[in-house]
Amino acid sequence: MWLTRFSIQRPIIVAMFFIALALYGLFSFVKLGRSLNPNVTFPVVVVSANYPGASPAEMERLVIKPIEDQIDGIDNLDRMSATAQEGTAAVVVQFKLDTNLDFAAIDVQRRVDTARVYMPTDLDPPLVDKSAGSQQAPILTLALSSRTLSGTALSDLVDARIVSDIKHIPNVQNVVPSGEIKREYHVTPDPLRLMGSGATLPDIFDAIAQNNANLPGGRFDSPTREADVSIHSEIVRASDMLGIPLAVPNAAQKDLTIGPHRYQSDLDFRRDIDDCRRPRPTRRHREEISDGLVH
Repeated sequence: MWLTRFSIQRPIIVAMFFIALALYGLFSFVKLGRSLNPNVTFPVVVVSANYPGASPAEMERLVIKPIEDQIDGIDNLDRMSATAQEGTAAVVVQFKLDTNLDFAAIDVQRRVDTARVYMPTDLDPPLVDKSAGSQQAPILTLALSSRTLSGTALSDLVDARIVSDIKHIPNVQNVVPSGEIKREYHVTPDPLRLMGSGATLPDIFDAIAQNNANLPGGRFDSPTREADVSIHSEIVRASDMLGIPLAVPNAAQKDLTIGPHRYQSDLDFRRDIDDCRRPRPTRRHREEISDGLVH
């Protein structure tokens, strides 16, 4: 009752108090920060892996299941989901809102490393990304075209020069190129020559893989200096595969090599359909060695 009695006896003081409170609220509203894209980050970690040639069922069995078995039971886990496509798989791990994202990503990375022993040995290491929960939209999208450069040359220019230059701009967090035309080489064996020489497709695959790597070659010492020696044998063009020795166990002919009957280079437009029957148009620059692969 004392508040009511005071308000009746001192109306001016009460009125001034509420006027000051209203002015303070109006001033706070004007100074209230606003943003079209507020920095809101949810504790979400995404594990992605690529295994070219594997069907969605194989990606689920060989990649997703080992990762889910290891991540299941992690601290502060809210929910977990996974998607599998032809050659790619992604596991989305969502944590509770009060979870420290940095420590959660480290824990997920540790468990993914543990799951690697249950995955194929030729699988590239899965990528753990903690920026998937950020709600920041791209600020700027650029499209490039050229009348003089080919698609692969333009893609090489973007990867080697443009992306790195944009990343050096102050306050740029990330640059993601898309729509690139990746170069790939197709090797088409001649079935008759394979059967005649006793070679198999894994023999050809192993021969090309072993000759497509940079290896340390030791060290060169001299009285005045020393230098490291390395062996560069990366395949950068289709013709680099010509003459690669082909080792075939128990083969009668010991000097087998990889080589073509004809060589062609063309710009190929292809349409692939995965196991889910979802059309995926891709444009690929192809250089291939076809026929007569075993000499």
